[in-house]
Amino acid sequence: MKKNALLLAFGFAAFGLTSLAQAQSCASPLGASAPPQGGAGNTCTSANDIGTFCGLFPSPDNDVVFRFVIDATKTANNIAITNSTANWNLRAFILQGSCGVAATCADSVDSTGEGGNENFVITSLGNGTYYLVVNTSGDASTANCGSYTWQADGRLPVQLKNFSID
Repeated sequence: MKKNALLLAFGFAAFGLTSLAQAQSCASPLGASAPPQGGAGNTCTSANDIGTFCGLFPSPDNDVVFRFVIDATKTANNIAITNSTANWNLRAFILQGSCGVAATCADSVDSTGEGGNENFVITSLGNGTYYLVVNTSGDASTANCGSYTWQADGRLPVQLKNFSID
């Protein structure tokens, strides 16, 4: 009986990790936090959702996808990504309109090397839906995944997804 309970507990734990990986995809992107907008992720616990960015850049590594919408109330000028894994070289893209192979690349960053942080200047981004995708640099020589946080330096509008009155 104890053995079955233990197997059931491991099964639910594995299901929880699978759900976490699926929640970080183009089909189900993560949202930005309430102001100041930001988020966190770990590509070690995600899946390789996109495969190729913008039809040009191969991505054999895991991706974490965040969705945000820009409208006239945007005050943010930059998005800073802070690398928390010393031997990991992160790379990030901002995709416009849709997420996936056919998406329009609004910008990409991959300039600092292992343990480095990256920064997007977003002043030229117009109104619309965008996806921040974080994965591993194509020239990574050590760790092929890692953890990070990101933060906008101002307001990125938040869309209301659900509202109810009890």
